[in-house]
Amino acid sequence: MISKECWEQITQMAATGISISAIARELDLDRKTVRVAVRKQQWAPYRREQSVTLLLAPYQAWLKERPPNVNYSARILFQELQQQGYRGSYDTVKLAVRPLRSVGALEFPAQCHYDAAPGQQAPVD
Repeated sequence: MISKECWEQITQMAATGISISAIARELDLDRKTVRVAVRKQQWAPYRREQSVTLLLAPYQAWLKERPPNVNYSARILFQELQQQGYRGSYDTVKLAVRPLRSVGALEFPAQCHYDAAPGQQAPVD
């Protein structure tokens, strides 16, 4: 992406008859970038394209309440989603469940510490 000042400089140089290759060499830009800038009537800042609708968008509410019931298993969630008509991939579900799993791990710690008087509790493997 080029700045407005660079675009103005390119259009001025092109208006004087300098070739696209010469402009590209002088400004240290790619010829294709210069060619696109010359063709544009007006400078516009770079904008990302709107994101496409997500395959999981219709199932977002379901994905917020169901994962804790299946211990955040993406495989089980994927199978249940397929039964509901989901046509996406397993990886999409796996990536959607990953942040939920980390939140769920904070709610339920893996280890619990019990304080007991000496002789009341023994470690067992």
